Amino acid sequence: MTSSFEFAGLLGSVPNALLGTGVDEAAIADAVSVVGTLPEGYRQFLREVGWAMFGGTAVWGLGDGFPYEQSFVQMTLDERNEYGLPDDLVAFSNNGAGDLLCFQAKRDGTRSEEVFVHLHETRATKREADSFTEWIQTRAEAARG
Repeated sequence: MTSSFEFAGLLGSVPNALLGTGVDEAAIADAVSVVGTLPEGYRQFLREVGWAMFGGTAVWGLGDGFPYEQSFVQMTLDERNEYGLPDDLVAFSNNGAGDLLCFQAKRDGTRSEEVFVHLHETRATKREADSFTEWIQTRAEAARG
């Protein structure tokens, strides 16, 4: 279960990783009020780490010190307003080729734990991983070599 996973331990073992310090529930609630619900795995990541950069992967999040100017909230809003990102998607990273890694809302309004890639050229969305935890573990393992 996601609640027992330790993001700081996983990412702290990646050489040259840059990590935030996490945020409180109030900051997460503010973000949710703007972009919509978030999956529990990502909420835990926000609480524990906030944001991360490792092995060529930037995970947008919340909190002080993030090297980019925009949080995942602002990035999602900009992508929605400027490039037509569907409202049911919340972006949290990109793959370096212009495609966004996202969470998608379900029909009942909750957010899927699955990670999707939203392809910038075709605007299609395809499943990338079963969960944020699986996705970030795969990235961290690749970054460790």
